[in-house]
Amino acid sequence: MVWLGMILAMIFAQLVQWWSEWGFRVTVLGSLGANVVVAILSGTRRRLAPGKLWGFLGLAAKSSLWLAYQVTEAATTNAIGSLSLCGSDASEEEKLVVAFWAPFLLLHLGGPDNLTAYALEDNKISSRKWLEMVTQIAGVIYTINNNTHRGVRSWTLLLAASVVMLFSGAVRYVERVMAQRKANLDSMQEDARSSSSSEDDFKMLKCIIKRNKRLGRSLRDREALLLAQALFPVWRHALVDSSVNPASPRQQASEMILSVSESDERERKWDWKSMCKVAEMELSLIYDFLYTKAILAHTCYYYLIRLSSFLCTAAAAFLFWLWLHPDDQQQQQQQPQVRGSFTGITYGLLAITFIMDVAWLLRAFGSTWAYAYLQELAPACLRGRAAGRRWWCSLHHIAVRLDPLQLFCRHPISHRRWSGTIGKYNLLHECSAATTRQCHPEWWPVSMTGDDKPKEMGYLSKLPACVKELLFPRVTKILQEAIKEKKDGEDKKNDEEKDKEKEKNKDRYQRMHIRKEWGHQALRSAPELVKTKLPLSEMDLLFGEEFVEDVLLWHIVTCMVLLLPHIGDEARKHACAIEVMSEYMMFLVAVRPQMLPGLVLHSQLEVTRNKLVDIWDGAEHGNKLPDNEKWNMKNKEKLAMILRRLTTEKPDETEEVWVHPVDPDEGTELLVRAVKVYFKLSGDKEPGVKSSGDAMWPRPLLPGEMLQFIFNVWVDKLVYAAVRCSREAHAQQLTAGGELTTVLWMLVQHAGPFCIGEAEKAYIIGPVQPGKKKEAEEKKKKKDEEEKKKKDKAEPRPPPMAPPPPMAPSLPQPWPTPPPPCCPVCPPFYHPSYPPVRTPYYDPSWPPMCPWYPQCPPQHERPGDEPEEAREDEHQDSSSSDEESEE
Repeated sequence: MVWLGMILAMIFAQLVQWWSEWGFRVTVLGSLGANVVVAILSGTRRRLAPGKLWGFLGLAAKSSLWLAYQVTEAATTNAIGSLSLCGSDASEEEKLVVAFWAPFLLLHLGGPDNLTAYALEDNKISSRKWLEMVTQIAGVIYTINNNTHRGVRSWTLLLAASVVMLFSGAVRYVERVMAQRKANLDSMQEDARSSSSSEDDFKMLKCIIKRNKRLGRSLRDREALLLAQALFPVWRHALVDSSVNPASPRQQASEMILSVSESDERERKWDWKSMCKVAEMELSLIYDFLYTKAILAHTCYYYLIRLSSFLCTAAAAFLFWLWLHPDDQQQQQQQPQVRGSFTGITYGLLAITFIMDVAWLLRAFGSTWAYAYLQELAPACLRGRAAGRRWWCSLHHIAVRLDPLQLFCRHPISHRRWSGTIGKYNLLHECSAATTRQCHPEWWPVSMTGDDKPKEMGYLSKLPACVKELLFPRVTKILQEAIKEKKDGEDKKNDEEKDKEKEKNKDRYQRMHIRKEWGHQALRSAPELVKTKLPLSEMDLLFGEEFVEDVLLWHIVTCMVLLLPHIGDEARKHACAIEVMSEYMMFLVAVRPQMLPGLVLHSQLEVTRNKLVDIWDGAEHGNKLPDNEKWNMKNKEKLAMILRRLTTEKPDETEEVWVHPVDPDEGTELLVRAVKVYFKLSGDKEPGVKSSGDAMWPRPLLPGEMLQFIFNVWVDKLVYAAVRCSREAHAQQLTAGGELTTVLWMLVQHAGPFCIGEAEKAYIIGPVQPGKKKEAEEKKKKKDEEEKKKKDKAEPRPPPMAPPPPMAPSLPQPWPTPPPPCCPVCPPFYHPSYPPVRTPYYDPSWPPMCPWYPQCPPQHERPGDEPEEAREDEHQDSSSSDEESEE
């Protein structure tokens, strides 16, 4: 053991000595190799391939990418922190070369152009990167100053090369930190508010869309990519805000992809393939926007940095070559003493950096971002010129041929599209198969990235073409109805007309139905045959309170419905689409719950799964089913047949039947409810029980309208899940190959899931200001005078009548008419029958006295309110006052 310890100590001492000499060189080479691996493998995150072989290859590539990304960060930071050769026999010239290596580490920290952030969290913590960036640049400057020995021959050449590369590396590092900061969704929201679409953009989009529609064919990949690039304001707004202004040019241009022009009959509409292709290209550009440096591609500095980086690397290589191979004979005698390892590493750094700079230069100028920059933001001398478009096309073809994806036999543009890979998870299969009862198989390896990607490989498959042909046209129809409903509502100005139109089109989809309901509108718009079996009053039974619960309910119902034998060949496509959508939604519930809205119900899934396992085990794995029911069936179909027999009524004990009691709990309630929904959908009746134990199953009735209704319900659930899922989950899923709901989310964003209400006049009424009171009175006075003048002009006054001639005084005057029995002025309770009172002293300031005063008491008195004694006292007081006045 002593000898073994001595041997290990010697080996450790040799390793320490070797690391002191080669450690920094190995770190620099590791940083360079990791940077190259990241540049080559970063495109593998865009797509996800099904199958075990391609799944493991993709998993290996993504694991290597993650490891290289971490090594680049760790190795470069460690190398900058230990830029000294203490304990080594390096010469002063070699230390000068080491100082020349330091700026390349800043280039590696700047990263390649096709990957700046591995996850959204890197963008969220971008504010912390500023302090780290300043520290790293300061460390490189200190290293260059510390390792530059001015007594060495021609030290100025290598110092100049170091300064040139320091400038290039620092600019690239700052550019990466800026890209991460702008790719943060919060910062992106501020940028989206500051910019808005213009009329020119609307006209350009309209011309592009109409021109492509008139072609009468599907869009090619490059055309779809350029159109998606032109729709940059639309999908950038969708990332930060779901509310749209329906009257804005940007929203009108966005809706033109989904709407059909009714004015021009010759104009041909796109098919669903072109719409989906544009949406997939938009998602690929969103990936560029969030995880690459393309977010800075709309500025001229982005292209100047690519050009200057290429020139700086070439200049540094030339200066290093001049320092290493002097021309003067006297200087050749004093040739620097640099070992071959230092020279080889330096040339390797320069060569690989130069090649990558050329690739990024061609990639930048040949990308669609450069095309958009030339069309909109470039200087007037380059904007819209045919020559600019021609040289862009040439650079674009070169960039496509030099793309790293060509190494994997992938076309760079077609590689941007969604791979069409989805997950399929059948709950009944998982509970009835003895080897796969776990949600995730335990024998899958653990991913180095710390996620569940390896455990998902067993559930991945391709989305069938027949499902696409039914799903996407249905989604497009829903969005077109929502758009048309909004436009019809805006055209109806009268409230009565709006109410009539709303009642007429109550079965038409609206934006509210897309974002709030997951199948309710499909029931309202179903045929009458379906509504007779499923009345609207039973919606609480048909749909769950939470979305995950509803998916579990309808998945179990679908598994039972699809076993009905009377499904014709015409309805087979709908049956296949229903099965695929049901298993896909269950895959999201069981494996990717972050892609679903609402509450996370893990316990509900576990309870339901355990209950199904108990039922399967209690039925002895389907052996107790009649032979005519279990013949040539899979385990999941046998379990579905067993669930059909689930009932809450206990059979009669006198009958010889097989009975398996099910314990009542939360899982039982959901299964019983699913069985009830199945009987309503299929039109079947609950089975009676014979003495032999065989069930009497009447022939179920399942017309094509019923399958169409179930298909529409699942489409509504897909659209609801796509709209209500968080934007962070959609953005994060783009790094794992994308998702079907993410493609649907992009299509829905063109319709605008939430429209801001119509503009109406409103007023704010506050206190009257002192200075404006006179102005208001004068305006009111003028207004009254004008109205009076208008009224006088409209209605002329009749001419004045002549006064009647005066009556002759000699003629006898007629007798006056007798007064009425009651005073016409005073209230009716004053009557002349009251005793007369002498007129009191009259003051002119008093109100006028009643002319019937001798027959009326004073008006301020009400004789009926006071007793007779009070009235007599009042008369006595008044008579005494009269006598005093006479004396």
